[in-house]
Amino acid sequence: MKTLLLLRHAKSSWDNSELADYDRPLNGRGRRDAPHMGQLLIQHDLTPDLLVTSSARRAATTAELIALAAEYGGDIHYTDELYLADPETFLDVARDTPDDVARLMLVGHNPGIEELVTGLAGRDERMPTAALACFQLAIDHWGDLSDETAAELLHLWRGLATRRFSRGRSGGLPTRATTSFPDGRAAGSGSCCAPPTARPTRSATHRAPCPLRSLRA
Repeated sequence: MKTLLLLRHAKSSWDNSELADYDRPLNGRGRRDAPHMGQLLIQHDLTPDLLVTSSARRAATTAELIALAAEYGGDIHYTDELYLADPETFLDVARDTPDDVARLMLVGHNPGIEELVTGLAGRDERMPTAALACFQLAIDHWGDLSDETAAELLHLWRGLATRRFSRGRSGGLPTRATTSFPDGRAAGSGSCCAPPTARPTRSATHRAPCPLRSLRA
């Protein structure tokens, strides 16, 4: 079994109309919500083994704040592929995950992440900002993941005010990491999240982002 955590970035700011969409930062609410979602990961023993995020500023900052709060001890992987990605691109990124990773978190945008959650759950599910879905997947190898993989929605949290649980299974999940964020850097610093020289290498393949449809990213 593998565990897939799907997180929509926290609330972003629209105050500066001159900023490109890619460069929009989190607003005050977003910077408050993201650490709370990281604490929730600790409470439910769901700190990921690997964290991969859209390289857009609002998503990358969300990932960094969550990593700090969840005591995630690994590298954050930034990729342009998850910027406004469609569901199949999320699955492509997940399929590239090493098999020693039991619990994977992907941080991205609507509409793609909501469409993926809806597809895996088999029913319509909303993914507002800072919403987190946790799926248990009936696979042993990430490369076997497809849109037909049997997936059980164990948890779905929508912000801080609501918490909804589907029928979950007990046990079987690996122990979370307890190491603090490795370099002591403040989350959200720099033009995206980290200076370009310090940022992990992005994927060599960059897909064109899918167009926005009915949901604001």
